[in-house]
Amino acid sequence: MSQKYDDLKRLCNEVALQGGILAELSWNQETYMPKGAHANRANQIELLAGIRHKLKTGPEFKKFLSSLIDIKTGKIKTKLSKDEETNVIRLREDFVRDHVLPVAFVEKFAKLTSEATEVWQRARQENKFKLFLPYLEKLVTLNQEKADRYGFDEHPYDALLDGYEPGVTTRDIRDNFDPLKKTLQEFVKKARSEKIKLPFKTYPQEEQFELSRRLLEKLPYDFNNGRLDISTHPFSSAQHPTDSRITTRIDLKDPLSSILTVLHEAGHALYEMGLNAKYFGLPLGEPISYGIHESQSRWWETRIGLSLAFWKGFTPLLHSMNILKGISAEELYQYVNHVEPSFIRVEADELTYPLHVILRFELETALIDGSLKAKDLPEKWNELMKTYLGVTPKTDTLGCLQDVHWSHGSFGYFPTYLLGNMYAAQFFDAFEKEHPNWKKRVEKLDLPFIKEWLNQNIHRHGRRYQAMELIKKVTKKPFSSKPYIDYLENKYITGKK
Repeated sequence: MSQKYDDLKRLCNEVALQGGILAELSWNQETYMPKGAHANRANQIELLAGIRHKLKTGPEFKKFLSSLIDIKTGKIKTKLSKDEETNVIRLREDFVRDHVLPVAFVEKFAKLTSEATEVWQRARQENKFKLFLPYLEKLVTLNQEKADRYGFDEHPYDALLDGYEPGVTTRDIRDNFDPLKKTLQEFVKKARSEKIKLPFKTYPQEEQFELSRRLLEKLPYDFNNGRLDISTHPFSSAQHPTDSRITTRIDLKDPLSSILTVLHEAGHALYEMGLNAKYFGLPLGEPISYGIHESQSRWWETRIGLSLAFWKGFTPLLHSMNILKGISAEELYQYVNHVEPSFIRVEADELTYPLHVILRFELETALIDGSLKAKDLPEKWNELMKTYLGVTPKTDTLGCLQDVHWSHGSFGYFPTYLLGNMYAAQFFDAFEKEHPNWKKRVEKLDLPFIKEWLNQNIHRHGRRYQAMELIKKVTKKPFSSKPYIDYLENKYITGKK
């Protein structure tokens, strides 16, 4: 390995370590930090974000990178191994994108998002959109500036989307989402049914937490390298394959809600734990895209967690903790797969969930291109909820204040949630061909073989491939929404699955 490559690798390691510290600060802010510490935490995040950006776009980084690859043309300049070449090519892509943002802009953006997150939490709790509005307006403006700095061909949203799902454009998203939107609205009409009633009582937080821990151990989720905590909005946070944490939100009246949330966040964490630690700080040690990341969480939450096989295996564990004793696996399966339009995205059923994502995609593209003003967001949100789902939120807490993403400045993120569902469906078809008896194994809560398949086919590759390349490699077919539509139709409309 050349000294030049070693020098570049050293800087990449420093950048990754600093990113881990930022992740730690954000995780702490969402879980244990005192409320009064928000202003100081915003200053800490601002400072570190600036230092990190200087390092990964500065003259030293550029010098080492340009000694290995022509930054303008992408032509490799020296002999490298296949893995080294892949890392250098991806690092050059990152540098070209990152260096157009001034350090002052990155610092300003980081501080604003830290402040906005705390204000969003208060606005959500108090149902006061006006509290969050000034911050949302600033975040939209900064994202518009970011898009201009990155550059784009058709829509400013393209520039933001590329940071979450490289190679995918706004046009690509619309071409997939528009026909799916119509299909799903028809599916929802046909699949709606009366919800089974379960004899819920109050389930203490500690009891539900222990149930979640026991489930995570079955995956297995390595608690030596991770944590489970509680936050306002469930999330996962990874610093390294040996430090990948998740949170959940507890509903004292419905212990099943947290179970599905934990499976979802565990899918994210298992992806991070499955990355090759040898390449920490380098592209081959990083996730491919947010869509592929989401495919892992939705895989565990929906394809496993919403299967009858899972509930046949999990119900005895529930009963062992004196939860819903006397309720059968079939009844629990029916309960968690009930289809009914509702307000909250993270609690939505499989058929209505994509419509929640499409709504957010359409709203944030309109915010970014200026056709929708931030002050008009609640009204437009409610209008689209009525159009797509037939329900109208009575409060902004149930409406446009329910998601944390915009307070983080994460415009371009939401489409990856639906792309993740589509990716997961296509991956699962390939998995099912290799493991046709997967249901029998899941009925016994024998789950490690699933994690191993994902490790081998997806996690270990890092960013060797882009999303569409990986899908074709794993499934032998180009990306298509058909497997996803077929899965939903077979499960909810024809009853074949």
